[in-house]
Amino acid sequence: MRNLWLVVAAAIAFAPQPQRAARNTVVSIEGREFRVNGRPTYAGRSYDGTIVHRLLFNSRMVQCIFDDRNPETRRR
Repeated sequence: MRNLWLVVAAAIAFAPQPQRAARNTVVSIEGREFRVNGRPTYAGRSYDGTIVHRLLFNSRMVQCIFDDRNPETRRR
């Protein structure tokens, strides 16, 4: 029985794996909308009465540049 498990484990480990298609996800910004593969995010959805389409939730944006165009608040 022990040898059978060894043969099954070896067969699974060395079995040919199916080829996966390359993923080409594109995130873009058009105007004030976030889009994934050309489609607006969360299209037609709302939360607690607030429209949430075109927003981008749970994104980590590290090392971003913040450009403040308002000269009165630029120093903050």
